[in-house]
Amino acid sequence: MVYRLTAPWDQVHECHCLSGSGPDGRGCFRILERLNMDAKKAERWFPLLLVAVTLVAYSNSFSGPFLFDDRATMVENLTRSDAGWGRLDTRMVVDLTFRLNHAIGGLNPADYHAVNLLIHLMAGLVLYGLIARTLQLPVFAGKYAASGSWLACASALVWMIHPLQTESVTYICQRSESLMGLLFFLTLYALVHGYTSRRQRVWYDVSLAACIVGMGVKEVMGVVPLVAWAYDYCLLGGTVRRPAARWLYHVAMAGAMVILILLWMIQASRVAFDKGAVPIPPATYLLSEFPVILHYLRLSVFPHPLCIDYAWPPVATAGEAAIPGLVLASLGLLTVGAMMRRHPAGFLGVCFFASLAPTSSVVPILDLAFEHRMYVALVAPVVLGVVGLWNAGCWMTRGCRASTALGHVLAVAVIGATFAGLTYRRNRDYYSELDLWRDTVAKRPHNVRAHNNLVLEMMRLGDYVGAEPVARTILARVRESGEPAGPEAWTAIERYHRRVVLDRLGSALLGQKRYPEARVVFEEASASAPGSVPALYNLALAHLLCDDPELAARICETALRLDPGHGGLHALVGTIAGKQGDFPGAVRAYREAVRLSGNAWNYRMELAWLLATCREDSVRDGADAVRLAREACEASGWNSARALETLAAGHAEQGNYSEAVAIQRRALETALRGGDGGAEDRLEEMRRRLAAYGQNRPWREVNP
Repeated sequence: MVYRLTAPWDQVHECHCLSGSGPDGRGCFRILERLNMDAKKAERWFPLLLVAVTLVAYSNSFSGPFLFDDRATMVENLTRSDAGWGRLDTRMVVDLTFRLNHAIGGLNPADYHAVNLLIHLMAGLVLYGLIARTLQLPVFAGKYAASGSWLACASALVWMIHPLQTESVTYICQRSESLMGLLFFLTLYALVHGYTSRRQRVWYDVSLAACIVGMGVKEVMGVVPLVAWAYDYCLLGGTVRRPAARWLYHVAMAGAMVILILLWMIQASRVAFDKGAVPIPPATYLLSEFPVILHYLRLSVFPHPLCIDYAWPPVATAGEAAIPGLVLASLGLLTVGAMMRRHPAGFLGVCFFASLAPTSSVVPILDLAFEHRMYVALVAPVVLGVVGLWNAGCWMTRGCRASTALGHVLAVAVIGATFAGLTYRRNRDYYSELDLWRDTVAKRPHNVRAHNNLVLEMMRLGDYVGAEPVARTILARVRESGEPAGPEAWTAIERYHRRVVLDRLGSALLGQKRYPEARVVFEEASASAPGSVPALYNLALAHLLCDDPELAARICETALRLDPGHGGLHALVGTIAGKQGDFPGAVRAYREAVRLSGNAWNYRMELAWLLATCREDSVRDGADAVRLAREACEASGWNSARALETLAAGHAEQGNYSEAVAIQRRALETALRGGDGGAEDRLEEMRRRLAAYGQNRPWREVNP
């Protein structure tokens, strides 16, 4: 006799028994029934499984500090004196989440990491629900009626712990990508939920609301109306002219694009674009993206090596993009063919290409490749792989449910364990910016920008001696490679980074107090980039440190004529004025620097130091010094020894010596643990200040 059950997987299991009424038959039936019930109960635990495994994979992601662009996005932007909550642009929603983070927990990086991970978890759970509901749609004719939940869980699990997602989760400022992904999936989830719900209007409104909110997260959300239409057409049985009586919904979705356009116009109206920058031609950019997209697909299958900054060069000839172009053209044709036949794979193709279109098509962006751009697009290869593996297992085992299920579970377990381990390992690269840039230059040795950032980070940590050979090595490599080739924009960028190499080398020499050598390097940098304000700034600084303040002042005047709004130049003018004994002029220059660069806390710190320690009584202002120094401490996360001792000097100027002693001790502790690059060299001087405050004496600078 043969017993047939509705199995927890999509295949019917057959059990051959001697007799349906005998003990063997009854026992087998009970076993199968029990297995079916256990599997159904297990499905309830799938969301918890997704959360648990993802938490394990990202359990070490909370230790990373603010890195690279994080400092501009959080540390500087959120602590600006003019920072407000009313910003209107295409990133206003994600900016709001950062401001809420700051309002609740200040600048504790762990809090920001926690929110990033929470958003990723929610995105994964919504994706799980989206896939599970999709596999139950009539278009599949019950093929995945029983196995749909497991396939959704497996797909969401692989997507959530995939190492390619670390840049969107662990790199704090890329919250915009993960939040966009959450709203992207929520838009589609609410659409399919509305299709199967009696309260269609409510769910369609939720879908539309998610889409509208997403328009304020990232520009990629602009493709969601197209993706939603493709989902409707391919999976819900809609037609081109009237998608299953949901045309009003799609009209409203298209209207959401107006919001994105308005936000973009508002943003563009207040952003000062570099008029001298010439973008990469659209055709060249498109051809250059072919190998980039192929690289993304390779990382989807084999996620190694991962890199935070590729500095991917554009193709020099069309031939370089020929093979990748043929591969992608084939995938595109398959997508079109599948859409015409309303095959579900067609929607995955649309989702993949549409989510990459804003950054990987004909709209030129200076950076051709970033891994976080695959956050949503990764769904397509993952779902195709997981479901394809299941279907292949069913075919190979000729419909044997037990063999298919066991093989699929083992395969997903192996892949999941491997990806979780790689994700855990990749998170460790984000523990310090120094390690991250070392990892980047090891993987992209010709990336000049990465080398420049490595040198900058080494100097920030006070390792000027170690930074010098790195700068000299990349400078020699740049000189050997000759003049950069390619589109005008790319060559301009390359020349810029080559000039920066000289700047970094000169700064490393300045840090070692080798001022004459640094001046020679800065002269070369200025000659290689005539009219470059940063090059003139560094040259003026070198002349000042070589005891030539008059020449330094003249260079600053030249640079200010080129860029009157350069806060750093005004600060340097203040330093030069102080060197020449013009302290009122120094205060005026520093105040102008603070006004022009409200997010640069170091200018506040320098002004506060002058107001607290100047030898001229008429210049000192203890109250203002304390205010400015406190703002600098807050902006630096209370982790700058120099900012802390400036605050201590301000309190001493006000006669609050007990507070000055406490803060100066904290500054010493910060310097001893390396919280301020180069602070170790000032330890003896910091101790003398501490002793002076302990004797109720303020600190006075004799030589500015």
